[in-house]
Amino acid sequence: MLKEDDRVELIEGRMYEMTPIGLRHMALVKRLGMFFSKQAGDKFIVGIQDGIRLSEYIEVYPDITILKFKDDFYVKGYPDPENDILLIIEVADKSLKYDRDRKLPLYAGAKVLEVWIVNLQEGVVEVYQYPDSKKKEYTLIRRVSGGEIKPLKLEDITLLLTQITQILKPNNG
Repeated sequence: MLKEDDRVELIEGRMYEMTPIGLRHMALVKRLGMFFSKQAGDKFIVGIQDGIRLSEYIEVYPDITILKFKDDFYVKGYPDPENDILLIIEVADKSLKYDRDRKLPLYAGAKVLEVWIVNLQEGVVEVYQYPDSKKKEYTLIRRVSGGEIKPLKLEDITLLLTQITQILKPNNG
């Protein structure tokens, strides 16, 4: 029986227990959440570990979801993956295989335009853009270990990797 604070995701009608979150994971989610929140204003909404529904049988909890701004803050329903989700960020350490192999194809299948997997194991950000929903994969994939990243739908935003390097690089706590 599920308890209210159980960390599970619904994928194709089955419940999957989410992996425990480590200190680096927590710190990086907070750092990225703060980075995007400072720039949001009324341009977009930042969701931190909020549930998103990709279909009737799929509800997942990305670490960070950047949504198109709506005055009602989506109180009337879940955001539409294709039209309302501007960026999903998954911070992955122990969950790297799960995020890549199970969740990434779901995001592509639901036509989420852009997903970043912050790979704590290797100290890089994997950037996935332009989904092919039929193949459930992304057509443009980059691994970024330095420099900057600009989200496709957030023209005014540039994340310098130096802003998260202390947390991102392996063996830093």
